[in-house]
Amino acid sequence: MSDLDFIQASKVQDSPGYIEGALAFDTETTSTNYAYDEVISYGLASLDGKINIERFFMPRVPIDPAAYEVHNISIDDLEDIKAKHFSKKDAEEFLAIVKDKTLIIHNAEFDVNFMSKHLVEHGFQPLTEYCTVIDSYELARTLAKRYKSLDGLMKEYSINIERESHGAWLDAMILSKVFPILNTEFIKKFSKTLYYNPSKTEDIKSVNYEFSFKRLNKTDLPITKILDEEVKRNQDFIKRKIKPSDDMSFEF
Repeated sequence: MSDLDFIQASKVQDSPGYIEGALAFDTETTSTNYAYDEVISYGLASLDGKINIERFFMPRVPIDPAAYEVHNISIDDLEDIKAKHFSKKDAEEFLAIVKDKTLIIHNAEFDVNFMSKHLVEHGFQPLTEYCTVIDSYELARTLAKRYKSLDGLMKEYSINIERESHGAWLDAMILSKVFPILNTEFIKKFSKTLYYNPSKTEDIKSVNYEFSFKRLNKTDLPITKILDEEVKRNQDFIKRKIKPSDDMSFEF
């Protein structure tokens, strides 16, 4: 029985590559330079399908046309849903969700650096100080996959989800379905999984931000509830951007 057949024939929680409590994570940004550019949305999707979160933010810098071609999110879109700048309250909400969890990220360096930049801005530590990260791209690269992109892996594993553009939650949801199969392959070959090494990335603290940097108090952070009105605006926005299939759900 192949890894794909095994996953499809059983509950995802029963697969060797499943990690209890893990969250797939993705961001969309104004462009690719984390020292200047900013996160405009992040998405989280648990491997068991019970947690699905997408949050949008108004950047303080323009959205590069090349980035818009990828995610199809404009300043006008963000104004329509009354998105606000990423705040300390948003950082606290995010950390309350991901603290002590395992985050699955495809090409982790990009998303880790961007989220760390915003956390540092508001006085927190870089992302990897709060959670464990697995880079699914590195799993695919180490397995010498012919296609290492999320789209390529989705095709290889016959995961059929229609989309017209990238989106943080949509990509995270797809990754949540790809990862247990990919990680099962990896564990069967190497008898372990591969954890992300943050020392391979640039030192976020060395970037010339005009921000303070201090260690987060170890007490648990309160989860800030999203207002019902904002949830509805975000849901309406997401519905305009993606075409749901029977395999997709969106819950807040």
